[in-house]
Amino acid sequence: CEIPPAALLLRKPMRLLIQGVGTRFDKHFDRAWSADEARITRLVLIGQELDAAGLEAQLRAALSV
Repeated sequence: CEIPPAALLLRKPMRLLIQGVGTRFDKHFDRAWSADEARITRLVLIGQELDAAGLEAQLRAALSV
């Protein structure tokens, strides 16, 4: 799953959606950004009995490297 360089993404007027299940990942531009929509990154984890605090701590630690 190759993601376009960041410079190209910044000029793209569409959202890049990346989905993964296990080791399978897919990406596509799903729709245009709305004029009043904030261009933010959102991570959504779906599962059973997830340790939300633990996952958030691990993600924040990885981002601080």
